Amino acid sequence: SDSIVSAMTGSAFTTSRSFQCGADAWVVRHCPVSGTTGAFSPAVCVNCVDPCSAVQQCNPASSSAQSTANVLAVSPCVQQQCTGQYTPATAIRVLSVGYANLEQAPRLVTVSSSSTKNTVQVTAQLSSQGSLSAAIYRVSATVSAPASVNAVLLQNVAASTNAANTSTLTFTGLDAATSYRVYFLTTSLVGVKSTLAQVLDSVQSVDTACCKTLIGTLSATSVVEQQAVSNLLSLSLSSAPSASLTVSIQLYAISSGTGAATLHPSSLFPASFAVTSLTTSSTQLRASLPSLPAGTYEYRVVLSGDAAGEFSVEYAGNQQRIEVLSAITEPPVP
Repeated sequence: SDSIVSAMTGSAFTTSRSFQCGADAWVVRHCPVSGTTGAFSPAVCVNCVDPCSAVQQCNPASSSAQSTANVLAVSPCVQQQCTGQYTPATAIRVLSVGYANLEQAPRLVTVSSSSTKNTVQVTAQLSSQGSLSAAIYRVSATVSAPASVNAVLLQNVAASTNAANTSTLTFTGLDAATSYRVYFLTTSLVGVKSTLAQVLDSVQSVDTACCKTLIGTLSATSVVEQQAVSNLLSLSLSSAPSASLTVSIQLYAISSGTGAATLHPSSLFPASFAVTSLTTSSTQLRASLPSLPAGTYEYRVVLSGDAAGEFSVEYAGNQQRIEVLSAITEPPVP
């Protein structure tokens, strides 16, 4: 096909040249343009003798259908002379030539990745110089893959290759203990980009490190006996769970003599929360302290449910204990 196109677009020649293409012979010639002197126009036909023939696109008058030989011919500047027993064939003839890129987008040779709780870093070596772009999608998200090449570019994570044709990209602000997919788009030095099919084939799976955090914070560490305290405890999640999660609060009484912890029949209320994947990181879970007798107490958070393994519990300031003071005892100096 390259030889056929070259013959048609190259210097004019007035003798037919034949090119075998599978079982067919394509014949190319530059035909004199009717009504001019020294002007030539390329023509091509398949399995014919001369594409410049003035009856190439004529049918016998007795036939209402075009012959196969007449259909596969394009000679736009040849004046057809269908006389006698021949009539002009009524047909539209189009020759379409497709061109491949002179340069292809670089290929991915190797890809490696590393992750922390909130970041993913990928390093890729390309087959040639250029640049690398990438997009990351949460596996559980409604949109978990790019719908177009532009969707990758819009995430604006890209880098040029170094002397070793290697690029390193970093994604930040991710959720811990979460599965993601990374898609890659390469661009050559002259701007040839990967196709969407190549982007989708380049997918790499990666998981961020454990764990997401649930932080418990006390608004006060000492209260007066027999007085309930609203919203004494607030619980915050660094990100939403991927599945169901139950957050339970337990209250222990601490022995003043031995320091032993005993599960108290009362707890903060509500004593448990049901958290779903729709919960946002800005959501605060709040629990209140019931009226208690004087003493030392300690709260503990227990996680259960399908997403319990995604989280670790942290206590702000390592403070879990609550001192319930006697109403007749002067509170300690701050």
